Order: sequence, then structure tokens, then C-alpha cells
Amino acid sequence: MLYHNTLHPDIKVSLKEAVMTGIGIDNGLYMPDFIPVLPRAVINNIPGMSIIEIGYLVAGTLFDKVIPLDIVHSLVRESLTFRAPIKELETGRYVLELFHGPTGTVKDGGARFLSRMFSYYTRSEHGTDGAMNIIVATSGDTGAAVANGFASISGVNVFVLFPDGKLTEGQLRLFSMDKSVHPVAVRGSFEDCRRIVRETLNSSEIHSHYHIATANSLNIARILAQTIMFFHGYARLAAETDLSGKKIVISVPSGNLGTLTAGLIAKRMGLPVNRYISAHNINNAFCRYLDTGVYKPSPDTVTTISPALDVNNPDNYSRVMDLYGNSLEHLRKDVTGVSFPDIVVSETISRIERLKGYFLDPHSALAYSALSGLADDEVGIALATASPDRYSPKSKKGITAIRGNAPVKIARTLSAFRRVLEQINNPN
Repeated sequence: MLYHNTLHPDIKVSLKEAVMTGIGIDNGLYMPDFIPVLPRAVINNIPGMSIIEIGYLVAGTLFDKVIPLDIVHSLVRESLTFRAPIKELETGRYVLELFHGPTGTVKDGGARFLSRMFSYYTRSEHGTDGAMNIIVATSGDTGAAVANGFASISGVNVFVLFPDGKLTEGQLRLFSMDKSVHPVAVRGSFEDCRRIVRETLNSSEIHSHYHIATANSLNIARILAQTIMFFHGYARLAAETDLSGKKIVISVPSGNLGTLTAGLIAKRMGLPVNRYISAHNINNAFCRYLDTGVYKPSPDTVTTISPALDVNNPDNYSRVMDLYGNSLEHLRKDVTGVSFPDIVVSETISRIERLKGYFLDPHSALAYSALSGLADDEVGIALATASPDRYSPKSKKGITAIRGNAPVKIARTLSAFRRVLEQINNPN
């Protein structure tokens, strides 16, 4: 299967090039030329499968004849080492807990899968783990998952760019524990971090000196790996309840739209979900687009209690539109957008804790809030994408002593980050 640049569809690359470069010309993202479809008979058997078996099926279908099947199976086994249970909180309203990985977020599975795919490609090309520099922007969750996923991969430096002063002590500790991981504090916003990542990936001068790739959702392998969790969620729901006459709705907490993109690809593969809800905080450019037909990201990002979703101009918007042939009409048939202020999210957290004794983190609560508008014939799954422990009062301390690499502060420029890159790669 070939992969095309969303901005230049005539430019085709292999899976290996799409994964190892991350993005294409003009910051275009890679998408598969076609989405393979699972037979209905196969999907009917999914409710009896384990998460690993579902991973074998989905990943084997996506990477068929591109990566040897035994390698695909090893990628799945090493990535999905944690459970992802489904729980009914109210009648017809479920949460799928995707936060039981090592860093407590939905990003763990995809990051671990991607790190092992990087390792496979570098070994197959060089006969050993090759020297590589991974760059990633984070508002907290992605950095920890990527750092953990790549920590066991030799010959890799991971640079985690985050907005200076915006992370908790607990978040920073999670990606500061390994000598190969280098926290880089950017004097600016998360948008500045993302811009530096894109500029770095597009710099031919930097690429001529260093092997640079990204592990953000910019990388198509992370997106494809996340499709497994959507099939798993359907399987657990179908195994626990009678879905006769019911339509399945999945609510996705949305920021950079990577998880939503994975869900839409899963639907294209045959996942029997009727529609998705793209749940946003007040940074809601994509939600407004679905409502008005005008895509106009706001110039400023507003800080909310769901920081991983504080994204105004989502990178994966281009992937979503590519998947739907730039047809808003077709997209609206599959996706509904909703947006909630912090007060609504806080009320949902308090209500569910009071009534059910269950704790939702702000991102998961945002998705669960969106299930309030379900029709009588719909059953809803909200993706619980982060552990509530990550957002408990104990994690709100300021950043103090860090046991791993201390953050290196840079300005908002590519040249400043390049100096950090050179310092780490050429210590003498």
C-alpha cells in the first residue's frame, strides 16, 4: 500500500518513508491510498476476541504484505500490554477506559507501537538499532507516552517540546526519567511547540545532518495503531449488551483530531458505529466548522482544565478532510461536533462522582458530557483517555526537582531548537 501527501495527493511514498519521515512536503500529512475493509463475518466474531487478537486482525489487515505478519504480531504484543475495560455509568452510556497503560493516557498504545515500528525499520536497514532523533510536541500526555515508548529503544534521542510553565510536576516527571529523553521548555504556547516540530521536520538542512522523525499524531503509524482500540471498544460493548435495534455512538475528546481520525478510519474498515461525536472544549475550530461550514481557527489558544485538547488549529484536520474527499456533507453524516466550557465539564465530574462513585478526568468528562444528547435508539461510548490520577490535586504542584534530564529552555525559534539538537548529538 502506498501513502499520499494530503496537500499533494500525487506524491506517493511507502509505509516506511511515511513512518520514518513523519510529514511530507509543505507539512502535508500522509494517508493510505485506500482503506481495507474487514468482512462483516469477521466483525461478527470480534466480540469473542481478546484485545491482542483484535490487534492481530486489525494491524494485520492494515499492514498486510508490507510488514511480515510475525513482525506485526510482535508489534501488537509488545504494545498492548494493558487492559482497556468498558464500564456502564448510566443506562446506555459507557466509558471505555483507555488509560491503563504505563503513563495513564490513551497515547500509550500508539506510542509503544510506533517506537517498535521505528526499531524494526532501523534494524532492517542497518542491521542494528540506528541513531535517530525523535521530536514531539506535548501539552502533557503525548510527551510521557512517547518517552516511555522509546525509552527501551537503543540509539534514540527523544526531544519533548512543551510550553514553559504549563505542565504539572507529575507530567514533567513522566518524561524526564530516562537519559535519552530531553525535555525542552519552549517560551510560548503549545502552538509554538507544534510549529517548531513542523519546521524541524521540513528543514532539509537539519535532515542532512540528523535522522529526524516525529512521534506525534503527525505520524500515520500512531493513527493506524489507534484504530485497534475502536474495534476493541465495540467488541466489549457487544459482548456485554444486546445491541439489537441500537445505533452505536462513540464520543471522542478532540484536540488535534488524531484519535477521531483513527476512529473514522476504523469506521471505513467496517466498524459498525453509526456516528462519532467530536467533543471539544472552547478551543473548538473543528466543531464550528461542522456547524457553519467555515474553517477559521482562532488566533489564540485558551487554557482550560482539559489541556490536551487546547488546540485551535488541529494538524489532523487535513487527514479528516482527505478521508471524506473534502466533502462537508459526507463528513456531517458521520461526525457531530459539540463544545463545552469548563463549568459543564466540572459539573459532569462532580455528578458522576456523587451518583456513581466514579472519577472522570476532565478530558474523559468532556466526552461523557456529549452523551447527554443521545436518541432513544442510541447507545454511547465515551472514550476515557486519561487517568483521573493525573489530574488529582496531588499532581498540581509546581515543577520542582526532576530526577532525569532537566528541561532546556529555548525561545520560540527553530534555530534555538537546532542548538539543543546539536548539543545533545555532539556533546564534545
